[in-house]
Amino acid sequence: MTEHRLPQFLQSVVCDEVRKEVTGKEILIGVYGDDIIVGAFPATLLLSLWVRARFDLAGDWAALFQVVGKSGRQLLTPQVAILRSPGVNHLVSITFGGIPLQLEGPEQIKFQWHFGGGDWHTIGEIEIKASNLTTMPGFVQSMQTTAAKPHS
Repeated sequence: MTEHRLPQFLQSVVCDEVRKEVTGKEILIGVYGDDIIVGAFPATLLLSLWVRARFDLAGDWAALFQVVGKSGRQLLTPQVAILRSPGVNHLVSITFGGIPLQLEGPEQIKFQWHFGGGDWHTIGEIEIKASNLTTMPGFVQSMQTTAAKPHS
């Protein structure tokens, strides 16, 4: 019997939305870097996670997907996802879209998956924090200067 590895996670991007054109091209909208800044808490977010993975075999793979916060606290209960690989040793992009999160305070969140009862693997991570304009004095000063200038 030939043993096949689980899908190999390669990279992920946290964003607001992923769209797919009829040509197959994907468009990532509202891409985040290391963190997401919200105006205040509590905060409601609707996120997407775009993932690249390599599959050894063609076919469908059943995975569980979840979002956890500090100390492993579940922010999104595990969801079943069917991932499809059209070919052997194929590179696939996967979108987990419309992920609803209700946060009461700053949080370090992890996006995780697992296959067939195996261990959870983190496939994305991002920090959510509140805006603090006092940490951006150049921005505030620029806004005040612009507002004070008469327009011609």
